[in-house]
Amino acid sequence: VCPWTGHLSKAGLGFVADRRVIMAMLVLCVIYPLCCVENLSSLRFVSSTSMGLMAAFVMVLIYRMHVPFAGSTLVDTTPSMESRPRGTVSLESFLTNLSGVPIITFAFSCHVCIFPIYNTLEQPTVGRMSMVILLAVSMCMCLYGMVSIVGQFVFGDQICPNLLNNFRVDDPLLGA
Repeated sequence: VCPWTGHLSKAGLGFVADRRVIMAMLVLCVIYPLCCVENLSSLRFVSSTSMGLMAAFVMVLIYRMHVPFAGSTLVDTTPSMESRPRGTVSLESFLTNLSGVPIITFAFSCHVCIFPIYNTLEQPTVGRMSMVILLAVSMCMCLYGMVSIVGQFVFGDQICPNLLNNFRVDDPLLGA
């Protein structure tokens, strides 16, 4: 997958390139420390970064819609984008993808964090908190909506529930 994987395998450290190890290290080194912060206002840069990464993902999807990845060297069980019907959307596939609505609804249920967020505002008022909520939900709705619409057009009826699984593992833009 990565050019440095072979070097790690020769050194006896091939397990470091395993996806589970990478995710465990990410949780331990990034996610856990972020969960331990006392003041939620210190997470504003992380939130901005995550929204920026989601916007970059939308750009990658749009790019892959126009320029499919053809330089595959690895055997992959995921059908390549070239063999998929492009832009075909059926009612059945649309309704199947609606199964993600409960997950999105849960993601938007920020009732647990409302009071700590309210306390971190410089001048906490109901009007300002309403504006924060409106802005956050609107930004997420726009980005997730764009990902779902563009993803449906890029992958058609063969879209996986996890959109990242549609990309080939050797795709230089987004190997997942």
